Amino acid sequence: MKAGEPRVSAQTACELATKDKPLEARLFGYMVLQHLVQHRWQEYGGDERRHLANLALGMAKDAASGAAETWAIKCKSSALLAEVLRQEGPDSWGSVLPQLLQDASAGPQQAEMASMVLRWLAEGDT
Repeated sequence: MKAGEPRVSAQTACELATKDKPLEARLFGYMVLQHLVQHRWQEYGGDERRHLANLALGMAKDAASGAAETWAIKCKSSALLAEVLRQEGPDSWGSVLPQLLQDASAGPQQAEMASMVLRWLAEGDT
């Protein structure tokens, strides 16, 4: 992961993080994605960054929509989205945060996810 191809790593991590995989594999997939965002973000082009940002937002929405989703997955998906937002900088927050807050009004799980993302974002270290 430190010196390999980040696109292949991201693709593999996304596959591991899907809901049909065991919890341990999913958590590892999230961990790899978070590592790539934290340490290899600059190696991705603009379109790839947008794709990863949309992917992180979608993963957070999926985690919030499932009442049976584990706490660990909710934490990992919110931390991943917060790290993407941090890497993109405050300019990107104007488009994502209103959407996140709007989703929060849909129910308690969505509100919990929005709170978790904001907490990770404020802490500055996921």
